[in-house]
Amino acid sequence: ICMQFDEAKRMLDGAEASLAGFGIDIALEADIARTRGFLANAQDSLDEAARQYERSLDLDRQVGGDSAGPELIEVYTKLGRTADAQALKSQLKTKDTAGIVFSAADRAGEQCEHAEQNGELEQAIVHCSEAIAIDEAKFGADDSFVAQRRMSLGRVLALHGDHAKSRAQYLAAAATAEGHHAKDALMYGLLGAGKESLALDDAPAAIDQYRRCADVARELGKPGDEVRLSARAGLGRALTAAQQDAAAPTRAR
Repeated sequence: ICMQFDEAKRMLDGAEASLAGFGIDIALEADIARTRGFLANAQDSLDEAARQYERSLDLDRQVGGDSAGPELIEVYTKLGRTADAQALKSQLKTKDTAGIVFSAADRAGEQCEHAEQNGELEQAIVHCSEAIAIDEAKFGADDSFVAQRRMSLGRVLALHGDHAKSRAQYLAAAATAEGHHAKDALMYGLLGAGKESLALDDAPAAIDQYRRCADVARELGKPGDEVRLSARAGLGRALTAAQQDAAAPTRAR
């Protein structure tokens, strides 16, 4: 049985390595963390199981899910963390009772994605904004779901060429993520903000955002490796742009 667990862990390591090669996929990262939680729970490594399920839940919530919730409640109960288990039960129950609102927001989000894929960027902006408004009305502007919606809107705005508005959405998402101690979402928000600052020829802001992004990605360890590399590449471009800006007055004279 131990050999089976070891083989399963090797397969998960391989899946994560492949994921790093193909780019960021939050839903898949959540699934991998959930599977690690299952393996740890099966081996009675309850603290590790709780850690993995918590990571899975944090990631999954960024894309509107919470599939690891029931398993995490079970592990909390086994650990005697009854207050945490009850709090999570209440959160899941609240979400269930908000199903109609969630469906409306999810539908608007899907319409945004569909319009983006079809190149209908103005419609995509409308639908993404609608999804944000619905979630804000129910959960507040600082909710993690709203932060994820803002990053989607930021991406569409960037494609539309509205770089200032796009950066504002990414920065708002990053601020919310930082308030919730959601480092995954924070680094994605900072990465997007850095790209938009470069597009706006705002090298000092880009330098700050890319540096913060790289720091957060480094704190996450292996799951943040891909983003850290992107942030360092962006930082290099931003530093080069800043040097060119500094040299421009000299050349003018």
